[in-house]
Amino acid sequence: MRHLTANALLAFIVSTAGQAVAFEVATHRTINEAAAIDSASLDPFLVHHAGLARGLIEPLKGSQVIQWIGLGGVLEDQFQGSETLGGILRSSRHFHNPLLPWDRSGLDIPLLPRFESSVRWAQRADQGITGQAAWADARRAFFEAATGGTDSARQQSYADTFRILGQLMHLVADLAQPAHTRNDMHVLGDDLEKFIDANLQLVTGFSPFDRSIVQIPTADSIARVPVAHIWDTNRYDGANPPGGAASPTFGLAEISNANFFSQETISSLAYADPLRPLPAINVLDLFSVATYKTGENRPYRGKSGNGIRVDRMVAEGIFFRFLPPFISNFALDDYVLTEYASHLLPRAIGYSAGLLDYFFRGRIEIAPPARFAYGLAEYEPGNTGRFTKLRFKVRNATPGEDTGPGQLVALVQYRASVTGQSLVDHPFAPISSELFFAISEPIDVALGGAFQELTFDFSQSPIAIPTNAADVFLTVVFKGRLGLEDDAVMIGGKDLFEPSPIDHANVTDWECFLGVPYPVGDLVAYPSYVPPAQAQRDVNRDGLQDLVGPAALRQLYLKTFDLSQPAPVVSESHFDLSVPQQDAGRYSRVMVLQDQPFHGVAILARDNRLVASGTTYPIIRATAPSPGVYNHTVRGLSGDLVRRVLPSGTYRGLPFHAGFFTLLNDTGPCFDLTLTAAPALTLVAGDTPAE
Repeated sequence: MRHLTANALLAFIVSTAGQAVAFEVATHRTINEAAAIDSASLDPFLVHHAGLARGLIEPLKGSQVIQWIGLGGVLEDQFQGSETLGGILRSSRHFHNPLLPWDRSGLDIPLLPRFESSVRWAQRADQGITGQAAWADARRAFFEAATGGTDSARQQSYADTFRILGQLMHLVADLAQPAHTRNDMHVLGDDLEKFIDANLQLVTGFSPFDRSIVQIPTADSIARVPVAHIWDTNRYDGANPPGGAASPTFGLAEISNANFFSQETISSLAYADPLRPLPAINVLDLFSVATYKTGENRPYRGKSGNGIRVDRMVAEGIFFRFLPPFISNFALDDYVLTEYASHLLPRAIGYSAGLLDYFFRGRIEIAPPARFAYGLAEYEPGNTGRFTKLRFKVRNATPGEDTGPGQLVALVQYRASVTGQSLVDHPFAPISSELFFAISEPIDVALGGAFQELTFDFSQSPIAIPTNAADVFLTVVFKGRLGLEDDAVMIGGKDLFEPSPIDHANVTDWECFLGVPYPVGDLVAYPSYVPPAQAQRDVNRDGLQDLVGPAALRQLYLKTFDLSQPAPVVSESHFDLSVPQQDAGRYSRVMVLQDQPFHGVAILARDNRLVASGTTYPIIRATAPSPGVYNHTVRGLSGDLVRRVLPSGTYRGLPFHAGFFTLLNDTGPCFDLTLTAAPALTLVAGDTPAE
């Protein structure tokens, strides 16, 4: 007989536990997606820090970010490939009574061990055969996504991150269902969940919690991350029901437990049950009559105090006035449920959005280094060079939360030239739809609130950062303690301009006189001026030398700088490009990574000699603005990616974006006449400074 009873009990559990879910599938998906849209930080975070240019509609493994979040809300009740078994084992952990200690606050079914509360389930390291979808699992997936080495792996890890977060948001939304905070298993389903699922237009509004509640330690051995206070702040003791302006300072379980009935927990007397002290019929003080949709005039009871004002808490049943006092005859009809939804759904959305905001709260601010350029690389023919190191400043920019020691990694994502053509020479050449990644060696760091300048080494990455890259985005990832959370992950992003060629060309082999250019670099045709035998440089034959070029520039230095700052003093120890000697008809180039739409370039040439005569001119100094090079994709009005390209110009066979040219006096007016002149400019290599 005992054996038969146990089997019967097991059959009862298997057949009914699947009903112990709160909101229905469509409702959970809708709440999650509404929360993602209403999150104050998620979409900007994705675009400006994670490098997901399309934000919430970024496709990841066939679904958009927002769809993964919505899917997580569905999967939490039917996880690990088995809708029946997964639903039973997971949904039984979706309860939390805030008037009990967290280790005893879960679903309590007579004759069975108490199930674990959702506040602990959300942070449990081992969730058993149903699979893992806890806070630490989302953190782990997020770190793998932020440091992923391939586009496919990164997409999968981000998809896992948002799916797991969607499952955690499901747990939060369940707290807005009073049955889940008042230990009502609702075996036959719940009127509120069915009603909302049939009226999804009610899933609207936004009521956030006070962010101070997630700045307090939990003192729990399992639910240690303060995100647990979204569930329960441990402030409601039964006598102080959350209401009015104070309600955002309570957890969502406290609000729903203290203020609303479920169908099976309509209490007659306040404080009769220590686990459900409020609300109760005997403390309802509002009375109204409304014409119900069936045409009858139906009486309603409501409350003006004891927490949140609710005009229609219950409807009186049709036989209420004919039954003895000890028999309850109250109902939660559609009018009551509509009012419940108006209070609970905005909180389900707002608190779920708050979970997303808390998860992505960590911010690292990135700023240019003292030298201005993040990266410098010598130019290689065909634009085949690499940036092996980046230097820039970082700081913890998370409001009100300090970091402990941790590791910092930099990652650069970019698109490649599909054909292998140089994007300087052919800026409109097709670029890959696939993203590529270069990852730095980790740095042990104590990240503080003040900027510190660090150098990140990419030389050991399987693919260092190519100078022939498009759509460049820099991310830094910190893993360590943040505020009260151990093993937090925080990131910062910066959309860098694409690798910029900074060119200096010595074009003194052509010289202008009275609007006509002359190829003075040809020293046979234009030898030194020694009249009367060598008078070719006296163009108008007035006995005076008219043409003096070409010139050789020695000890040539270029330095980029911030236009908002004074021009730097360029020297042998302060440069981005150093060229020992640049003869006429030559150019030198340095590839630069920087973050400004316009920046300055300072030029110094210490020794400038006229080749034909041997005359030496004094130091040449000059500064000029230069545009940042863009060849990237941005989110268009329709949400699709749109490519933006800065075209390059060409001078004497040299494609360039930022070209600086040394001319001879009076050559400027006919500079355009030499655009296609021969010979083509040829490269003379220079040096970049040692890191």
